[in-house]
Amino acid sequence: MPEFTFKLSSRAAKKNYMVLGKYNFSLASALEAQKDSPLGYGSEFRKSNILHQLLHKHRLWPRLNSLLNHGSTYPLEPLSEEDRIEDLALALEFQNHKGAMRQPQMYSPTSAQKTSFLDMDLYSHST
Repeated sequence: MPEFTFKLSSRAAKKNYMVLGKYNFSLASALEAQKDSPLGYGSEFRKSNILHQLLHKHRLWPRLNSLLNHGSTYPLEPLSEEDRIEDLALALEFQNHKGAMRQPQMYSPTSAQKTSFLDMDLYSHST
């Protein structure tokens, strides 16, 4: 059973604060201590040593195995302007996946929308 409480209340917030305090306010340490609970990476799946027997020859098994045992990591550095534009262009090209082909009107941006996506400034924080 996880130590954290998953409710939106001040009582739950205080309890979760105490749990984090127990682990020197390190979420990573708190999660590691509870890896055999539903909070553990891949807990919604079978254990990787069991899946290994079935999936070890699949080309993506090393990546899945890592995700199951260590979770995902995401880059925390801002993208360069060149990389951001390239990523957006690739995403726009991807519109031909199966879902988009079934309902093209939902996934086919106009030329004006494509331009506006590429011109968006994702780093400005104006309100």
